[in-house]
Amino acid sequence: MGYPEDMEKFRKLIDTSMKELINQQTLGPIAIELKNIIQRRTRLGSGVEQTGAPKTPLAELASSTKKGRARKKELGLLSDKTSPNKSNLTETGQMLNSLRGYARKKADAGTIDIQPTGDRNKKLAAIHTLGNPELPKRRFLDLSLQDIKQLTAVLQDKFSEILDRVFK
Repeated sequence: MGYPEDMEKFRKLIDTSMKELINQQTLGPIAIELKNIIQRRTRLGSGVEQTGAPKTPLAELASSTKKGRARKKELGLLSDKTSPNKSNLTETGQMLNSLRGYARKKADAGTIDIQPTGDRNKKLAAIHTLGNPELPKRRFLDLSLQDIKQLTAVLQDKFSEILDRVFK
């Protein structure tokens, strides 16, 4: 086999590998891992102003919110993943627990979405993302630089696995 044939065979193997990397079966579990990364970071009290920026602490809670959370804790209504004074968008846990990660189909193949489910959770996420006169912005759905590094490691592992299988 000559050089042109070798290059054509190599190109086809790379194309096969790329198609496998961006298909729903491959990206579905990666989307779930990305959702887990966002949930973990947010529960630890960090957000991000825009994708690719460093993570930053979420805006501090108002004293009235802290008092309300303390009362909810006494009543057993505060999520076990937070405390009355911690700004981590986890008062009840419903919004962060509702996050779903999925790979888009067909026209947007190769794209991952992370979104809250349910109307209440979507509205709450929008309020936190945009803020309002009574509530500071607490952006959390963008990817921090650290999140991107974690995701890159996951993608590298998956792509290496695919390349090993396709090129054997």
